[in-house]
Formats: sequence, C-alpha cells, structure tokens
Amino acid sequence: MRTRYHPRSFNVVNEYQHGNTGQPFDCYLQGVEVWKSEAMCEEWTDKVRAFVEECDCLQGFQILSDATSGFAGLCSSSLQHLKDEYSTKATLVFPVTPPRTSESDFKLRTVNTVLMMASLGELADMFSPLSLSPDCWNQTETYRQFPLLEYKPSLLYHSSAIVSSLLDTLSLSYRLRGGSGLSLRDLCSFLTPVGRKAATTSLSLPWPMKHAQSLLECLEQWEGPLSTPLTPYSNLDEVAIQVLNLRGEDGHKMFPKDMNNRDRSSNPAYSCTTVHELFQYFLSCDMPRTLHRVYSSSQPIKTINPYPDFFSKRVSNHGCVNEPLEEKERVKHVPMLGGLHCCQGSGAMLSDLHSAVRRINIKTLPAFLSLDKTDFDETLEAVMSLSDNYKDEYEL
Repeated sequence: MRTRYHPRSFNVVNEYQHGNTGQPFDCYLQGVEVWKSEAMCEEWTDKVRAFVEECDCLQGFQILSDATSGFAGLCSSSLQHLKDEYSTKATLVFPVTPPRTSESDFKLRTVNTVLMMASLGELADMFSPLSLSPDCWNQTETYRQFPLLEYKPSLLYHSSAIVSSLLDTLSLSYRLRGGSGLSLRDLCSFLTPVGRKAATTSLSLPWPMKHAQSLLECLEQWEGPLSTPLTPYSNLDEVAIQVLNLRGEDGHKMFPKDMNNRDRSSNPAYSCTTVHELFQYFLSCDMPRTLHRVYSSSQPIKTINPYPDFFSKRVSNHGCVNEPLEEKERVKHVPMLGGLHCCQGSGAMLSDLHSAVRRINIKTLPAFLSLDKTDFDETLEAVMSLSDNYKDEYEL
C-alpha cells in the first residue's frame, strides 16, 4: 500500500493552486485548456514515453482521476494522447467522485462528471466510477455503510484508504506473476461485451471470516451479497460477468478439520485444491447464470500505520471477525474481496447521471458559457447510448 514514486511521476499544474477559492480548478474545460499548454503536454508525454521505454512488457494504463473538477478534463485529454500513441495498449480508468464540500458546487460537479463519462465511453477500454456515496449526483448525499468499518466519509484520510485498498486488490488479477492472472487487455475485453464499457466495482473490507471457520463454512453460511458496490447508483443485481479477487486466505483453512471421509466424498467442493477453485465452485452454484473469473492471493491488506484505524471492535488484530481487540491493540492486516462486474446496475448508473444533468440548466453555470450547446447535447446522447447497451434486448 505504500506507493513509491519516481521523480518523473509528478507533473504540476502551475496555472492553478489547490484551495484557491478565487480561481478554483473546478471545471472540465479548464483541464482541457491546461493540457493544451506546451509546458504540460510536452512534459507529461515525455515522462510517459520514458516509463514506456523502460517497460519489458507494457500491458496498458490504469488511470485514477477526480471526475468532478478540472482534472476530469485533463484526464480525458491525456487519455486521447494515450489512445493515439499507444493504441494497442489497454486503458482502465477509475473516475472518482469525492465527498462534496459545499452545496454550491453540486451542479458544476455533475456536469463535469457527465463530460468525463462521455469521453471515457469513446477513449477508454473500460471504466468504473468510484464513490463512497451511492447517490452522489443528488443534492442530498448519503454514504455507503460497511458493517465492519467505523469510518468518516467526509475524512479523505478514511475514504482514500478504502479506495486504495480496493484498487490494490482489483489489480491483483493483472499483477499476478507466472501467468496465473489475466492481462489488462484480456480483463477489459472479458468485462465489456457489446459496448458495455462501464463496470461496477465492489468490495468486502474486511472479508468476514471467523478465526475457527473454514472458507467453505464461511461461504456456505453466507447470506446476502458477497460485497458492497462502490460505484454510485449501481447495485449487483443481474450480474452477467464478474472478476473477483480474494486476498488474505491461504489453502490451510479451505475445509473444516472435523469432516469425516463420508462427508468429504458427498460434497464436490472437496475436490477443489486451491482457494480460487473453491470460490469459483461456490459462485457457479450460487450464481449459475453469471460468468466468473476468480483470482486469489495469500497476502492480506496490511493495515499498520499510516493506514487508518477505523475497523470495528469485532475485528481482531489479524483480521478475523468476532474476536474483540484487546486494549491498545490495532488491526495489523485483513483479508479482503474486490470485484469488477458487468451488470445492469452500470447501465442504471449512466441513466441516472443522464437524468441528473438533464435537470440542470447549463446556462446558469458561468464556467460552461463557452461550451457549445450542440456539443453538450451530443455528450448527453453519448452517455445515454452507453446506458442503452445494458438493456435486456442485447444478448451476451
């Protein structure tokens, strides 16, 4: 979780300052203009080229960007460059909607988001919006609840830890060595049939296994969905395709130790030899109409400092549930499940965004006075077309 950056990793937007209320960097069009400046464009492309030349086998680009500010426009413009220069490489984008800091920026944030989504539908191989709010395009914002976390949604220290844990887990499928994973290109192709480029992201943090419980017992006793969506306005109903990554569970606790040979012979699950095989078998029984890919790693998420100590008291220091922590003890590591899903909820998310923007009179936003109405209408139509790809008449 401790990312180490190279000096070439940083590019500074010199035209704007963080927290400057007099000249905020809060409009999509500002990001587009920043990209057009010679200093930003040339410096950024040169640094990317240097990293690409150092790669032995470049899979593609994983991009994380604010979807509600000028960085949305900057991201879209840089993505156009990647598509032009590295057209054979995959691009996976995670547009993030952070908690709102004021009511006055609600309309501006929503218009920025729809402009970015439309560009991602054209330029990205796959994208999955992230937000701790399930209704972040409404004026009254609520937040996701996680049964084993006691976090403060408005505190970026907490929300960024949840998002970074999810990204670290989701990327396991294309970071596993030895050919046991799925390349970034194959992952995007697998999850985006018939133009369904928007995926729903979900997580279970921590994965709630008890200390004396086996993975098989945990799965057999499970009730409800396996994970909580982190994509706004989306749920996990009617999942057609999904890729799940489970980490922090090894093969030593796959089955109960007190099962006799007769019980073992009567349950096909005991023929599984690895964690991901067992999980895949469970999903094939529980969700027979869904196409699954499962990957696993024995390495848990490390939660020592500076990771926030926001876990429930029911979580032990080694991540098991229902083992209360002792005084002055903190959770050191936890198992976790992360998933990417092609489902109807992604289409609902795009449709809700389209409806939210339709209710906004863009002429009341001075930042977008230079935006041509015809171009804006085409943007809304592009988002609605993406949403239409998720309708039932499109067979997979």
